[in-house]
Amino acid sequence: MKKYRNFLFALVAICIIGVFSTRVEALSPPYLSLNTSQDVITKDNAVLHANLLNTGVMIKGFEIRVYKDSELVKSGFKAVEYNNNDNKINIVFDLKKDLSIVLLPETKYHYSISAKADVGLNEEMYKQSFWFTTTKFNSDITEPTTEQEETTIKERIKTSKRKPGPVKIKSVKYVKKKFVVVKFRKVKNAKKYQIQYSTNKKFKKFTIKNTRKLKYTIKKLKMGKTFYIRVRGINETRKGSWSKTKKITIK
Repeated sequence: MKKYRNFLFALVAICIIGVFSTRVEALSPPYLSLNTSQDVITKDNAVLHANLLNTGVMIKGFEIRVYKDSELVKSGFKAVEYNNNDNKINIVFDLKKDLSIVLLPETKYHYSISAKADVGLNEEMYKQSFWFTTTKFNSDITEPTTEQEETTIKERIKTSKRKPGPVKIKSVKYVKKKFVVVKFRKVKNAKKYQIQYSTNKKFKKFTIKNTRKLKYTIKKLKMGKTFYIRVRGINETRKGSWSKTKKITIK
């Protein structure tokens, strides 16, 4: 009986030590943090900062994902170079420069930054997310020096408040393996265009690409799949209606 009681005490002690050890590990580095105090937000761009405490894991780089209304705008990856003896790894994402994203003014965005490595990482420790809101369209426009510049700025602000017209798709053609070229007509008040495509005709799951041109090549489509494609024009403040949906099968 005494041996059995001693065995129980030993088992309880092991459990307590295990729980304590798990707690210490969860609270200790590494951790990723966002330097939101250093972020620079303008009407159409954001420069975002993050840093990661270095604990010896070789980090290849960082992935950023930018969302608007839970809709993925774009994602990207940036490699980092650092010394293993460094205590901190810093990363800066300039959305316009690094991802070719032009943000809308007075719009709320959500972004996440996560570290990537060849070995498995604890996603909770190596990933952070935050919200930011862009400034007003004319909040960072300096005073015009000429009457012509003043007229140009007023016209740009006026145009941005108008809704772009409906887009008409000219053609959707399968050009080569896994490549589809979408051509469409220019519409009034549109500064750029969004191409949305999905394997679901109701677009329950989809991908969106942005372009300023009237032709866009969709790449890396899965063979044997049928895709539904539509286009709309947008400007700094307004979004136009989606075009009629076109369907194409990748053979």
